[in-house]
Amino acid sequence: MTKKFLILLILIMILSCNTSTKSAIKVGMISSFGGFENQSFTGNCQEGLERAAADFDVIAEYAEADSIGDFESVMNGLAENGCELIFPIGFAQSEATYNIAQIFPEVDFAIIDFEFEESIGNIQSIIFETDEASFPLGFLAAFWADLQDANEPKIGYVGGMDIPPVNQFIVGYLNGKNYFNEKYNKNVTDDGTYAGSFYDEELGFDLADSLISNGVDVIFPVAGQTGNGVLLAAKENEKWGIGVDVDAYFILPEVRDILLSSCLKRADNAVYNTVDDFMNDNFNGGGVYHGTLENEGVGIAPYHDFEELIPDSIKVEIETIIQDIISEELDTGWE
Repeated sequence: MTKKFLILLILIMILSCNTSTKSAIKVGMISSFGGFENQSFTGNCQEGLERAAADFDVIAEYAEADSIGDFESVMNGLAENGCELIFPIGFAQSEATYNIAQIFPEVDFAIIDFEFEESIGNIQSIIFETDEASFPLGFLAAFWADLQDANEPKIGYVGGMDIPPVNQFIVGYLNGKNYFNEKYNKNVTDDGTYAGSFYDEELGFDLADSLISNGVDVIFPVAGQTGNGVLLAAKENEKWGIGVDVDAYFILPEVRDILLSSCLKRADNAVYNTVDDFMNDNFNGGGVYHGTLENEGVGIAPYHDFEELIPDSIKVEIETIIQDIISEELDTGWE
């Protein structure tokens, strides 16, 4: 009896030792320019990985590059350091991702905000149908512009660069405005420009200031850190704005009193779900994750200080628009 008990105890100890010495999986993430501390899109990606690291047996490793030419060596370093899954953030890392994925076929990559034309077995693309969220916010912007300036209502935008991920936001936003005009027989117009940079807050301020001087009442910055300057210009000119990527109510509190809402790109959910799939051997290598309204990959932020100022009828209309987009009864107009 005692001998059997000792054998059982030894087996339990061996199994416990094997479990405790098993290495956690390393997951890497490489920021776009501006680093993780900018509290915007890359910071939101980091939040998703931090949440995954807390819930799964994962060690998160972060890296930054000073230029496009550095992405490949930084990515190579993460792979050599034992990362089994790597998240490159942004289209600027697409070439480096493609090249390093060939060198390390045993490593999986999930590139955020870029879709490869060809299917590559160890690369998953993560993209966001941001037009689905910007469309109802374009409707809201048009309503608010018309409410505040019935004679010449105008909405505006500032894009960081003239590229598809930026234009997807803008097209949905402008078509939401068009939908408002058609539904209520209004004539809200629009104006906009591109900054050529995602990292120039002062330029964003100046561009927005110019648009507001030309009659823009509500402005929509799809421009990263440049967009902070856009919203600050709206505040300075006593106009209104809509945030992008994350809830600007929390990352730029000084504009809370002019912020109607924010167009959310839920990269945190996409990263978390991708790690979850990877841990359960369901990584979608060669495939594409589409963040939509339906799977909460995109969305609209609360109205916060405008909750009581936006009529219930408009809030109901916006919710109807969201449901019609999900059911595909309403087309945002994005290609």
